[in-house]
Amino acid sequence: MFIYGLIDPRTGVLRYIGKTVNLRKRFNLHLSTTRCKKKHHKDRWILGILQQGFKPEMIVLEGVSGNGDVEECIWIASFKASGVELLNIEEGGSRAKNSAETRAKISKANKGKKRSPEAIENYRAAARLRGNNRRPGEYKCSDATKAKMSKAQKKRPMTPERWAALEKTWAATRGKKRSTRGKKR
Repeated sequence: MFIYGLIDPRTGVLRYIGKTVNLRKRFNLHLSTTRCKKKHHKDRWILGILQQGFKPEMIVLEGVSGNGDVEECIWIASFKASGVELLNIEEGGSRAKNSAETRAKISKANKGKKRSPEAIENYRAAARLRGNNRRPGEYKCSDATKAKMSKAQKKRPMTPERWAALEKTWAATRGKKRSTRGKKR
């Protein structure tokens, strides 16, 4: 796996950072996506270079083992922190949302697979770099935020319709019907 950069040959400035296994194939893909109808800013930038008779330059920033998510995030974050205006849409290490069908296939393929502690730590490190420090199901709010939420909920009357909606939500999320009616909080 390689972490690479695309450089504007007119200015010598790095404009895009990505990762790939096959540098030549990825470079050609960058050049060919400029012909698509749906263009991102990076594609319009490459198209502008091509129209002036140039091609962007691809440089290898780092060779990595594994999937390179963490390293890609680090490179993007470090260049953005130093003031370089990159054309990356994502912060690295993540990709576009998959369809429900694709997510179901991926989920099925991954069921029962054991992840190594190193792989788990890599996923967590990539999430931290993207600004997502929470584990699934873990929600941390400040005491002030908790007080605001509590105050807002206390203003809402507990109508039969609201109870029904809450019980429906609890049944769906817990798998069984629950009722807190008559219990003190």
